[in-house]
Amino acid sequence: MKAVARLTNLKCEFNLAHRAIDGVASLVNAMCPNDNEMMANFNETKRLLSRLELPHHRIHVCPNGCMLFWKDAGELEKCTVYGAKRWFMRKTVRDKKILKKVLIYFPLSPRLQRLYATKNVAEHMTWHHKHQRTDDFVEHPSDGEA
Repeated sequence: MKAVARLTNLKCEFNLAHRAIDGVASLVNAMCPNDNEMMANFNETKRLLSRLELPHHRIHVCPNGCMLFWKDAGELEKCTVYGAKRWFMRKTVRDKKILKKVLIYFPLSPRLQRLYATKNVAEHMTWHHKHQRTDDFVEHPSDGEA
């Protein structure tokens, strides 16, 4: 599992293609003993990691970053501020609409739940509750007055 996570991190960090990750995975599989648990390709890796993924929302954004195409503005085709188009057309056999810009929003509650589920992280997150400030002594920068 750790090797799969590192391989996925390398893909994101260096913007590697899926075929490159498939090649690296097959190389690692060839170098390891036959009873290894390394994934054979990137699709298997994505399937394994999808269960660990945090919930997220993809929100369309104006290319200029001035507005979100969300809620009431979710059906608009152009920005109401500058009139910039939301999509650009890719000329293929069938014209394909491709978004110019997307914001990925991760809700806070599931992130906090995952952090508190890990024992050592939860201890750090509850430190201020357990260590109350005494005698006006600053033990942490957040103990100071604003």
